[in-house]
Amino acid sequence: MTAGVDPDCFESRLRAEAGIAEAWRLAGDCDFEVRLSCWGLADLDAMVARLRDAGGITSTILVLHRVRLEHDEHPAARVRLLGFRAAQAGTDGSA
Repeated sequence: MTAGVDPDCFESRLRAEAGIAEAWRLAGDCDFEVRLSCWGLADLDAMVARLRDAGGITSTILVLHRVRLEHDEHPAARVRLLGFRAAQAGTDGSA
């Protein structure tokens, strides 16, 4: 997230977005991990733009579909779609 953005306010913003499928608040390089459900690339682009406007510095990965494996039952087997990381001194905020 960009410097000065209140994580609680950003969390409230996530709750208000209809296209947010799941979200986690994290500790480490990223402050939030967010899964989006979008109808198409234009919808995805608009959602990412709104989250960036709300203070998110984004790193995105487009997942077309999940490959289900018989042994893939571990709860930690999650795919990060969108990570919001803390702003670092000397960075321009781009991802």
